[in-house]
Amino acid sequence: MATIVELLSRNNPVFTGYVFYATILILKLLAMSVLTARQRMRKKVFANPEDSGRLKGKVKFDDPDVERVRR
Repeated sequence: MATIVELLSRNNPVFTGYVFYATILILKLLAMSVLTARQRMRKKVFANPEDSGRLKGKVKFDDPDVERVRR
């Protein structure tokens, strides 16, 4: 039976694949946050009144361009 150290090593192809794809998902999550914020700033459409007041934008929850980035 394999020990936990052997299972969580770089020599285990299953663990290596898991780490690789988990890293890709984390990077995608971070990139989508930046892209969504950029689109909201560009269109001046915000999800809460605090942000819209400071930047002279409008509050809109379902702007089609922002939603396209989020999907």
